Amino acid sequence: MKIKYNIDKDYSYFKNEVDILMKNGFKPIMVCQMLFEPTFVFKTEEESKLAYEKLELNESISIKERVIGWFYGEKEFIKEVKRYENILSVNKGQQIKVKVFFINEKGEEVKKDN
Repeated sequence: MKIKYNIDKDYSYFKNEVDILMKNGFKPIMVCQMLFEPTFVFKTEEESKLAYEKLELNESISIKERVIGWFYGEKEFIKEVKRYENILSVNKGQQIKVKVFFINEKGEEVKKDN
């Protein structure tokens, strides 16, 4: 059976925000969309909080340089994505997976099975 994903976007949809994160010293390891927002995943919860505080909450930077979305550490994201997929699947009456894009240290997409 073919997997149904929550979005039909590709990595390029998120690339600008990933570039902003990396330009500011952050290293997202995954990106996806959950609850209609870009979702950025970092190795640690600490890095996710720092990125959120610097690039979403900081109103002193230009809107073009802000990153709006959900920010997670990897461990927290794994729990949350499973919960979200369960909700999507029940609501849609079929199995739905979150389409996750893995990112290398250069900000490029790394192909992996979701």
